[in-house]
Amino acid sequence: MRLHAAAHTMPRIRYDMQRTAELGGGLEERYWQTTNYPQFDAQGHLQAILLKTTDVTEQQQAEERARIIERDLLESQARSSFILEALPVMVWTTRADGVADYFNQRWLTFTGKQMEQEVGFGWLDGVHSDDRASAGAAWRQAYESGTSYQTEYRLHCADGRLRRLSLL
Repeated sequence: MRLHAAAHTMPRIRYDMQRTAELGGGLEERYWQTTNYPQFDAQGHLQAILLKTTDVTEQQQAEERARIIERDLLESQARSSFILEALPVMVWTTRADGVADYFNQRWLTFTGKQMEQEVGFGWLDGVHSDDRASAGAAWRQAYESGTSYQTEYRLHCADGRLRRLSLL
């Protein structure tokens, strides 16, 4: 009976190997992974286990670098979010393609909208219908030309009133 007929890969093992003097001496961190391949006879009895050991140092190091990059990115995002929320003004950001992806709490409180309603081009829904086309065109022109976005339009507030905004 074959209980474990499939190959089994063991967890990675770290080995610190001594470098030769020609390579500067000292210890070098290496990682190895072993896979066991059971071999059975015609009756299904285990006869041997073949071992394949692979040097996975580069993969391990790449994964460690990726974890560090991800951690640093999360920390940077947390700092950015803290700063954007602490500013005493309404702030929104866009992705590289010009699509809005973030509105700070001051904006959301002012408009009475949820983030999901504002992202993308949802923010234009709050702009007065008479101003919507020019506000959208000003944004497109600024995005396409790489110039500053400066416009003025009326925006619906959470209390139902319209307020004129000057955006820079």
